[in-house]
Amino acid sequence: MAEVEKFDVKKSREKAKEKRTFKQWINESLVPGMAKVGNQRHLAAIRDSFGTMIPLIIAGSIGILINAIIFGGAGSGYVSILGLICKAANPDVSWDGVTALLADTGNGWGQASKIGGLAFGHINTVTVGMMAVYFAFLFGYFIALSRQFKAPIIAGFVSLSAFLLACMGEITFFMGAVGLIQAIIFGLLATEFFIYLSGVRALNIKLPDGVPPAVGKSFAVFLPVVITLGAVGAVNVIFLSMAIVGGGLICK
Repeated sequence: MAEVEKFDVKKSREKAKEKRTFKQWINESLVPGMAKVGNQRHLAAIRDSFGTMIPLIIAGSIGILINAIIFGGAGSGYVSILGLICKAANPDVSWDGVTALLADTGNGWGQASKIGGLAFGHINTVTVGMMAVYFAFLFGYFIALSRQFKAPIIAGFVSLSAFLLACMGEITFFMGAVGLIQAIIFGLLATEFFIYLSGVRALNIKLPDGVPPAVGKSFAVFLPVVITLGAVGAVNVIFLSMAIVGGGLICK
């Protein structure tokens, strides 16, 4: 029994040592490593961009709730305040009939539902529905801030312009969450290329001292903006050429 007890104590000490070693590894290796990854320039810009958009996302969600709960939008029908009022005013109509009344704009109930849906439902359209557009600007802006670039707002506009240019006319399709990947790719490439070109002295245009500072900063990066967007346009030419020429070679 003494030997068994001695063995158990030794084993427990080994387990405690292993636990301390694992905890040490987490504190000394894993946590600092994850912090370093989280503070990486581009990942931090993505984090800050989404963090800045949180009020817009919440506002868009509230707009959907108001549309559904109060005005019976999004197919909620009678499960809404307007549906309950409609049922109280028309007790002989079934619940499915109430939903049909709210969906039919030929009557007052349907018109009230549509007006409320347009008024509050579009809150989601201009917030969550345009998430990629807002993100494209903020992404370039925060990348420029992390690099201590002198004109971060212009960098944000370059990122946004590159994203919209890369959509090649399909802006409506790429405005929402669908376009986030494209906004990240073109925002990152365009912003970094623009900041690099802005550091080339030969491309900087210096105006006289009497010019307002905002105008002077804009003209100082005029050529880098043109070259960056021209590069995105060149990429579009490549893809469009492949699509048009390739499609023309197919014989039906």
